[in-house]
Amino acid sequence: MKKSREKTSHTYDPETAEEIKKLILDLFFKLFRDLQIKLESERSADQGLLDLL
Repeated sequence: MKKSREKTSHTYDPETAEEIKKLILDLFFKLFRDLQIKLESERSADQGLLDLL
């Protein structure tokens, strides 16, 4: 992900932009969604523990 960001920071090459767009749609979006689900699950578990106190 970091390498992709670095590639697009100062380039205006349409091929590179299309390559990064594909990575965002095919990979990065899923990774961020998985992270969101995990963090929400952990937050819910933490809240459940706090409710016990």
